[in-house]
Amino acid sequence: MAKCSYTCGGDAVPLEPYGDISGLGVLLGFTIMAWVSVVLVLLYYVLAFDPGVSPFANKRGSDPSPSSSTDPVDAIVFRVFRILRSRLGLKPERHLQLESTFNRCILMLADTQLITGTAIMVSGYHSLTCGLSAYHWQTVLYLAWFSCLTHLSALTCLRAHLHAHPTARTGRLLLMTALLALLFVGFVPTGHFDFRDHQLPEKFSDSAPAVCYFKGGMDRDGTPFASMVLTLLLLAYGYLVRVAKLFESSSTALSRLSRRLLDRNHDKFLNAWARGLQNMRPSVALCVAGVFIPSKQACISRCGYYWISTHPCSLRHVVLSFMSLHVS
Repeated sequence: MAKCSYTCGGDAVPLEPYGDISGLGVLLGFTIMAWVSVVLVLLYYVLAFDPGVSPFANKRGSDPSPSSSTDPVDAIVFRVFRILRSRLGLKPERHLQLESTFNRCILMLADTQLITGTAIMVSGYHSLTCGLSAYHWQTVLYLAWFSCLTHLSALTCLRAHLHAHPTARTGRLLLMTALLALLFVGFVPTGHFDFRDHQLPEKFSDSAPAVCYFKGGMDRDGTPFASMVLTLLLLAYGYLVRVAKLFESSSTALSRLSRRLLDRNHDKFLNAWARGLQNMRPSVALCVAGVFIPSKQACISRCGYYWISTHPCSLRHVVLSFMSLHVS
């Protein structure tokens, strides 16, 4: 990009390569490191996670078994993984050492991705004034998104470490918030991006300056707009839940709120069943009410609660976000 100038509404020009953004080395560097971090988080959960130890405890207990307050889903998964750990020769007394090793590795990779993601976003915003193409701007956003998701997934298993180091936690949250703000603003013009539609005017081609797309007038009924909204919702959901679970008070409040919201639907559920049972024979209605209503209501309520609070489900937003990426 030799000169810093751009023109909106001109004739379409061929898309020029930009190795600093879309080069193979840059793409591989971001994506490989992001997936390595996610794999490490999964390995941590399989080999080192202990649901019986609160991440907000001042001192770690020596009993690796799940406590009575442990989520049943976590407890079941932990028992399965404990069998796997014993077959691999991982002794319980080495749990703290193994967890500390995982924390250091994940922390290093997450910090690297957070810094590089922020750096490429700042560089991308600076390049907008130099006529950075819409295609390369979209690539910048996806690379930074990988970095953001990597850090969010790392927060899942770093809660105890960050609770013990509040200054480091605050610094990372500030940088994470800054990156999220840059991503939110940057994703807004992607509601225009539908480069496969050959009926669009030439000014909306992938080689057009990305800064021109920041203007309004996008088609809210199109797929690009829906994809943009989904992206922002996933980012906001992942960020708010992960940040809330970093603090003991907000983590407890989030769990209580999820239970309260589910309990509000209890009466509606029973009323709907009552209307259905009125059309049945009394003996059949009695059997159905005694068997299906309690079990189904409990299943729905607990599954809804575990969707928010358990550790296995805490990684689902990362998978959903990766799946929502679309290739231009």
